[in-house]
Amino acid sequence: KGGGDVRPLARRFAETKKADGTPAYTVATAPIVFNAFQPYNSAAKFLVTVPRSPLPPINLGGWAAHIWNLRNEDFAPHVRGFRFPAQGALDANAYHAARVDQFPTALGAQTASLEWVIPFALSNDDIRGILATGNMSQVTLKITPAAIADLVTTPANFTLSAFTCEVTQLCLTPPPVGANIIGGGVDLSQAVAYDEEPQNIAVVGLQRVAIDPTYMILGVLHGVAIAGALDSADISLLNMRLNSSFAAEPPGISMGVMDSIIAGQYDVPMPQGVVIYDQDILGMADCINTADLTEIESQITVGAAGAPATILTSTRRLVPLV
Repeated sequence: KGGGDVRPLARRFAETKKADGTPAYTVATAPIVFNAFQPYNSAAKFLVTVPRSPLPPINLGGWAAHIWNLRNEDFAPHVRGFRFPAQGALDANAYHAARVDQFPTALGAQTASLEWVIPFALSNDDIRGILATGNMSQVTLKITPAAIADLVTTPANFTLSAFTCEVTQLCLTPPPVGANIIGGGVDLSQAVAYDEEPQNIAVVGLQRVAIDPTYMILGVLHGVAIAGALDSADISLLNMRLNSSFAAEPPGISMGVMDSIIAGQYDVPMPQGVVIYDQDILGMADCINTADLTEIESQITVGAAGAPATILTSTRRLVPLV
């Protein structure tokens, strides 16, 4: 783990970036076992800095980026994520299957392949948040790799020979003024900002996660890991408090209800341990306007706290450029 790789963004209307990581490594003695939030957190941090934004548009690790990728509509309207559904034998694509999200754990020389999307716009058909990098001083993307001890449970069994990350920037040719897209053109006054913050689980019971009540909140994502693994089974109750009001009638909803809601919204269930309050399923109509809020608290009740136990929280916000 070093200082990270810093790459400048091309001076265009930057809609999104795509990062393809291909670690080359050798596994010895015994197959590797991943720590919680791995292997996606092998990219420990994606950081995009923009001169006029009060928050970095992107400031989160690879696991949270991956989960947002699964829920976002970055490539086509009404298509969430960039994973294809199961295909029949006649349409099977062995090349795609071997290339996307593979991280072999068996003994011997191996090469992994992971993909992340680093979105700037709200979605493919709502491009608010797009970055006009040509009108800014240098905008950069910094990618920081994880330490091997953070990646696998037994670092001595894993020898990394290279970690290559190919970054592709996807840009938008500006539509004419009044084009039939949300906002009627390119809105350059706002940025979409992603961040994350870990919180230790010390004891069983109610965990209170404070959410900063600033700017427009488009979504709140939690990853719950207990005893070093993402865990849904040990989550009993969930709720969200906004000042003195609650998203659900106290004491809250079960993880089973949350799991069903998520699967209904996204067609497929999210990975284990994922709790997501995604307030822009209907677009901007149901986001969290924080203008009158002084407190936002996500409440997660857990029935186990085996170490290491962590709640990783990521928020998605709409912030004004100054």
